Amino acid sequence: MTAPPFLIANLFAPVLHRLTSVRALQVDMTTSESNAALTRREADLSIRIEDQPWDFKPDSRRIDGIRLPPLRYAIYAAENQSKHSLPWAGLIERTPRSSGIQTMAHLTGKDPVLYRAQHFDALAQIVKTSAARALLPDCVARTCGGLSRVSDTVLEQPLWLMFHNQDKDVAHLRVARRWIIEECKCALT
Repeated sequence: MTAPPFLIANLFAPVLHRLTSVRALQVDMTTSESNAALTRREADLSIRIEDQPWDFKPDSRRIDGIRLPPLRYAIYAAENQSKHSLPWAGLIERTPRSSGIQTMAHLTGKDPVLYRAQHFDALAQIVKTSAARALLPDCVARTCGGLSRVSDTVLEQPLWLMFHNQDKDVAHLRVARRWIIEECKCALT
């Protein structure tokens, strides 16, 4: 399976034992933010954050998809810190069209983003040190510890489980898809 790095590290890897205790499977978790691995058959399953994944079309015979619960994001600060007294930290901007980048720009307004990281895990650690506040996915902030949610949900992003249509009846992939769906329901709702 492929998924963005923060989802593998914070959502799937910590609960992998629940899948492998049900069935003896070999599981390869690859961090990728690209759909190419699925379309080139380098992966059987792909978890993507997309409004509508580019290679999943309802009429497509090749790729199928299941919409999972959305990722929720809120502003976080270190425990016992006021969000208003802290500067902003954010991700290094790679995709200007991203709803996360747009939401962050709206939140910060004219305040500069003083600290940047490439991944949410590093961003959460910056926040944990009381250096800054940041917009974080709830699933990352919960696993980091030492953080307080200081806002309501300010962003929801659609999450998709994508797979090859011809593999939909393959037994071990059905088990893996069911596990992904259950873990997302538990962690994201």
